[in-house]
Amino acid sequence: MTTTGAGVYVVPDLDVGSYRVRAEKAGFGAYEMTEVHLNADRTVNVDARLVVASTATTVEVTGAAAPINTQTGTIANVTLPAQLEQMPILTRQYGDEGLYGYELYNVGVSNQNCTGCGIIANGARYQDQQPTVDGITVMSSMDGVGGSTVQTGIEATGEVSVQLANAPAEFSQPVQMTMVSKSGTNQFHGGAFEDYNGSSLNTRNFFSSSVPFRVYNNFGASLGGPIKKDKTFFFGDYEGSRESTSVVDTLNVPLPAWRTGDFSGLSTVLTNPYTGQPFQGNIIPSGMISPVSQKIQSLYFLQPNYGPAGLQAGNYRALFKPGVNGLTRYDKFDTRLDHNFSPKDTLFGRFSYQHAPIDAYIAHAIPPFGLRTSLRTSNSAVISWTHTLTPSVLNEARFGYARDDNDIKSPVVGSQILQQVGIQGVVTSGIPTYPSFSVSGLTSPGGVPNFAGITTNFEGTDNLSWAHGSHSLKFGFDVIRDRESGFYYGGNVYGTYSFTGTFTGSPYADFLLGLPRSTSNTIPTPIAHQFSNWWSAYAQDQFKVTPRLTLNYGVRWSAPQPASDNRGLLYNFDPTNGALVVANQGLAHINPQYPTNIPIVTASKAGYPGATLLHGHYEDFYPRLSFAYRPFSNDKTVIRGAYGIYGLYTSVAGDLEGGPFSGGESFTNAFVNGVPRFSFPDPFTASGQLPAQSVDGVNPHLGVGYRPLERNSSCRDRWRCSHSPRRDCRHSESHFDTRSSRSSGNR
Repeated sequence: MTTTGAGVYVVPDLDVGSYRVRAEKAGFGAYEMTEVHLNADRTVNVDARLVVASTATTVEVTGAAAPINTQTGTIANVTLPAQLEQMPILTRQYGDEGLYGYELYNVGVSNQNCTGCGIIANGARYQDQQPTVDGITVMSSMDGVGGSTVQTGIEATGEVSVQLANAPAEFSQPVQMTMVSKSGTNQFHGGAFEDYNGSSLNTRNFFSSSVPFRVYNNFGASLGGPIKKDKTFFFGDYEGSRESTSVVDTLNVPLPAWRTGDFSGLSTVLTNPYTGQPFQGNIIPSGMISPVSQKIQSLYFLQPNYGPAGLQAGNYRALFKPGVNGLTRYDKFDTRLDHNFSPKDTLFGRFSYQHAPIDAYIAHAIPPFGLRTSLRTSNSAVISWTHTLTPSVLNEARFGYARDDNDIKSPVVGSQILQQVGIQGVVTSGIPTYPSFSVSGLTSPGGVPNFAGITTNFEGTDNLSWAHGSHSLKFGFDVIRDRESGFYYGGNVYGTYSFTGTFTGSPYADFLLGLPRSTSNTIPTPIAHQFSNWWSAYAQDQFKVTPRLTLNYGVRWSAPQPASDNRGLLYNFDPTNGALVVANQGLAHINPQYPTNIPIVTASKAGYPGATLLHGHYEDFYPRLSFAYRPFSNDKTVIRGAYGIYGLYTSVAGDLEGGPFSGGESFTNAFVNGVPRFSFPDPFTASGQLPAQSVDGVNPHLGVGYRPLERNSSCRDRWRCSHSPRRDCRHSESHFDTRSSRSSGNR
């Protein structure tokens, strides 16, 4: 590398590691600095001071590089492998958090105390960050999730860099978490570990009499080294986690006498709803007890095992296994291969995989219905080629993907339960969840939904670095292909059945008679398969104005495109004709329970884009500017400042799901002339009550299929719009009156 006439030199896109810098010039003694540590997304300034001397003279400096960033306005912290392994925190024990736990140990970072809120850094939400592993995004850009388990193991992580503010144009978000994997070297290095945590090492909760049972083991090993010295290197690691826990739960179950219809122990006088007269002795005749209820009773409701006879609350206690404290049972591994083809061409590839099954007891439920099984698998890969065109021009091309698959289900299939007990009128079958029978005052089986969510990101990126005089320029292009599939089916797909005591005066007596107060029946919404593209490009320059002043400036272009569904399961609202608009393919998937008096038209007929229902947008540019100034001749003091505009996006595709593709009916029971509207085994009527339908509408000319959360703007067109930083326009008429009964005909 040859400096400019002003003595400026730039060596771009080096790997993370420790370097030796040596400067030589005829007539001067050489200058050499060793142990120059280079971190991810960091520029290190090394000023070589040459003095007149013989060429045999060398000035050696060790580890004198500035501990603070003196070259950019970006605020960032770096965590090295030794810190990752030695910090006394429990990050290893939560496989779905992993390296994200280290982000909390940075100034300006906090964790919101609410479900799904995640980590916040300087006001940027978890969904508005874009973490990367080896330069490849691991979080779904469509909904801001999916990256939690798609990461390298701690043993395979060479560095974690968290940019907390003022990220340059190379990055889309102001907060950026960058993880770099380890590579092999010319020496063999390896290690192994075992981490144990159990009841004997923990203290009890202040309000508990004992320490809950728990045995936890976390173990792993790693090895890296040369395959061919100076040419080919490998690195691999494995990590496993095992946990055994239990949980004590307290339930309310029916008294033994109630199970046969004997309520003589109650002070409440029970009424026979068919005659209006009290039951003699508060005992229901055995001939009136529904056979369906008897079968449900044997499946859903346990016998008391705790407390004195007649105790109605907390009369069943048991130790349930397995309990669960998090994603603490998993196996994961990482492999990486590096190869130097020549001094100008290097290539590396990495593959990471994690397998995390969970079998857990969900509190306040009655086994086996309270058990949940799930399997979360994630994998990611990247291949990167770096080519040196000239001593001052370098190009890096990368391609990779990240995939997160989370599947949750019950070991019980509801259609088999309904067939076993004899309930009629439910057409859903095969879904691993179960119907909900709710009896007031008793513990009803907790709902275990059947849920699956798959997010996959494919990404290709190319970065060109050019050192020209006092300028270090960088240009790049990036495209992300997001794929998201998923569904959520609760127990309502097999019906809900509520017993409140309306008819007899006792909820359990109503249950034995097979007289629910209300029921519902829902047809499952079709599984969504959404796709979108995100195009980006940037140009930036680091300009060494003087030895003490550095300017960084650039601009980023971003074009996230609206999502489409492979079966057209998206809808919108057209205020010009008061109709719902569905993608052209979507008309065949309208839920048969959706009200027929709400007009529905295809996108082509309404003049909307046929697949996305929204027009694309290509005009978002985000400038960035920062400076770093050293007022003194050393690296101990620096004044930095920065300004930038960032587009923090969340997809509006979620607002266009559901609508006419989902639907359900609810039924309210009553006695008319001594006869109930419905009862077991057929707890539904020919036509039920359709709930009021609430729908969203997004302006198709919004210009972007994502909401720019940090741009304040209003929309002016025929829709009534609100001034909001979300920049979305919603029509005020979002409810339809659907009190009429549904039609069974096809739309």
